[in-house]
Amino acid sequence: MSKSYSRDLFLLIKSLSQSEKRHFKIVSSKHIIGGEKNKYVLLFEAIDQQKIYDEKDIVKKNKELSKIALLKLRLYDIILKSLEAYHASDSAEIRLRSMLNQVQVLYDKVLYDQCKRLINKGIYLANLYGYESLLIEFYHWKREIMVSLTLHGYSDREVYDVMDKMDTSIDKFRNIYDYRRLHTEMFMYTSARGAVRSTKDITAAKKLLRDKKLKNIKNAKTYFS
Repeated sequence: MSKSYSRDLFLLIKSLSQSEKRHFKIVSSKHIIGGEKNKYVLLFEAIDQQKIYDEKDIVKKNKELSKIALLKLRLYDIILKSLEAYHASDSAEIRLRSMLNQVQVLYDKVLYDQCKRLINKGIYLANLYGYESLLIEFYHWKREIMVSLTLHGYSDREVYDVMDKMDTSIDKFRNIYDYRRLHTEMFMYTSARGAVRSTKDITAAKKLLRDKKLKNIKNAKTYFS
């Protein structure tokens, strides 16, 4: 394993709050059986106790961690999954992305009825929280199911309705991107570069401020724009 990956694991562990660490240990005890569980927790605690990452010292003090390269890889993944689960109830975006993963699993198993129920729930929540990029993905899967069933049982109106809603979400997402691009370009001429000094910079900044999207708040099609 590269030094950068070891450093990533060290920084990830150091970034955890006490409650996140506690949740990780609970997850480890539930989903990892046998002696392996102790190795992950042991490695986690060994790294957490260090102020500067020292792999040789960890192996020296913990002989059971001799295959530390593989353990580090798995530990990193387990921590990320634990964080995802921990924050799922707080973050609608994490919850929706998790639902999209479940949609794909159900789709691959050809469990289309279950898949459709989950998609409809995802569309409702994505609409509620304004996540247009995720709405596009949910509508994509809705269309995939229709095609897989060769449109059997669907009226032309239902098919066009899904495609029209997907087009609307794509349009809104593009609108969000356009405003974020403007914000990034403005940032380039202010905070990132410091005071605007050259005539070229002043001209560029004025051009951005004249952008038609900034003339009327109604040009912003979503809250996130």
